[in-house]
Amino acid sequence: MATESCITGDPRVRQVELWSLREDVDLELDADQALMRTPWGVVRLKNLGTMAREALRRMTFGPVSLNNAVASRLKDAEGPGGSAGEIRGELAQLHTLLNQLQYLVVRSLAVESTDPPLISVVPMTRQAVFTLPDDISMPARLSRFASMRTEDGSLILESAMSLHRVVLHSPEAAYLVSSLARPCTAQDLARAQGLPEEAVLQIVRYLVAAGMVVLAQSGDPPGTGDGGAGPSFAEDRDPALITWSGRDLLFHTRSRRGRHDEPYGATYPFLGMVSPEPLLKTVPEGPRVELYRPPLEQLLVDDMSLTAALEQRRSVRCYADAPVTTDQLGELLYRSARVRAVFSTSEKDSGRPIATSRPYPSGGAAYSLEIYVTLGRGDGTTDRGIYYYDPHGHALVLVSRNENDVRELLYAAQTGAGLLAPPPVLLTMTSRFSRMSWKYRGMWYAAILKEVGVLQQTLYLVSTAMGLAPCALGGGDSDAAARAFGLDWRTESSVGEFILGPCSQEEGDARAGAAPTHLGMRDLVAQPVNDADWAVRCRGGSTPGS
Repeated sequence: MATESCITGDPRVRQVELWSLREDVDLELDADQALMRTPWGVVRLKNLGTMAREALRRMTFGPVSLNNAVASRLKDAEGPGGSAGEIRGELAQLHTLLNQLQYLVVRSLAVESTDPPLISVVPMTRQAVFTLPDDISMPARLSRFASMRTEDGSLILESAMSLHRVVLHSPEAAYLVSSLARPCTAQDLARAQGLPEEAVLQIVRYLVAAGMVVLAQSGDPPGTGDGGAGPSFAEDRDPALITWSGRDLLFHTRSRRGRHDEPYGATYPFLGMVSPEPLLKTVPEGPRVELYRPPLEQLLVDDMSLTAALEQRRSVRCYADAPVTTDQLGELLYRSARVRAVFSTSEKDSGRPIATSRPYPSGGAAYSLEIYVTLGRGDGTTDRGIYYYDPHGHALVLVSRNENDVRELLYAAQTGAGLLAPPPVLLTMTSRFSRMSWKYRGMWYAAILKEVGVLQQTLYLVSTAMGLAPCALGGGDSDAAARAFGLDWRTESSVGEFILGPCSQEEGDARAGAAPTHLGMRDLVAQPVNDADWAVRCRGGSTPGS
């Protein structure tokens, strides 16, 4: 926060600084003290002077010029018995107070004191610090981490690098921001705008202080702009930021607490507005294949241990020349993704189903994920095609035999895994988004991706125990999946992929090894650390030198 006087008293300056408290701050004034209820707890202020009390009171009603807020007190000082020293003391207290409370104070700019603000800078965390730069003569540019969206009729400028958000109230302010897409000096920008020059310069100062605009540093090496020339900016060279895109960094910061003030967690934002997504998806109509249910008693005798499965787990991308059988698919899906139980309210409360239990965890037991199985090769019981897995009835339901769809999905998986041929089986995980978004704010999409990860790991471990060749993919084609499955991608879309095949003899023999088998990585030399031989020992084999 700037330490210079917030009261200019200069009638020649048309730009006006306005001050207000965040809308979620509740102020109670009593005698010479104040109580402020804030998102970060209660703040008690004691021994407030008249000027500070009046400024805080006025700031609760919206943006106010501090010149106007303290005008009556300044006038008192000019009357009989007025004390300039006392006024200076109250002004100092006000400056100190506003500096201490800056995480609760919204800073705005207007052209005239009677005009609505052009922009407002809103602090989002208790650590937010607003310091106006003294020198803005260097070229300025919109930060590559800044992005814009609409909210309540205004444009919102935000950045993962900032603990503030900027509200652009006017078209002039939005145009000014768009003009900063390319580096230019604030002075050049002021000459090209329809606003008073001092107002433009001050808006740029506010944007820099808010972290939305960055300044080139004097002495920086030449940049790499158009034609290889132009100013360079620290954020473009910072090793900690080079690998981040604006979208990825904003997603990271907004899906966790700490760098924003947006609603977060189980807030039930759409309660009473829309109905929640059903606990279980309506099973599509189509030919149905009942799947094999493995007997627990046999698994307890024959199955490998958890440690063995963990140590032998690996991504395998080559397969035996045979299909994955329907019974193998049935065992894998039963052990990994079936509905184990449905929990309901008591009968006196209508007996409404509210949750399920499955072998893998899900945030809030929402279980938004669905599995579609694309078979590249049938075994006679199931044919090549696209199937939906019914986790409650434990069956495959034919969705489509459209050859173009099957080929497109398998080809996307093939290229994603770096295979020379399509995989035998593709499991596509979709999410019914509102299963999570109806209950949670901020974190819900990140929670879906975590659910994909734990389901993929469960599939890995069960596949390894069964002697199959599993491999999770890093991404897929959401539009192709939506077309093939007949989905509206806005409500249910693919969020994870997993390929599968019968394990070849070569891979079966090598499974206990530690080296990855990614295409082009077979010549790696392993440097064993931390009991790298556990996989071999779990198989009852011998380690070199033993």
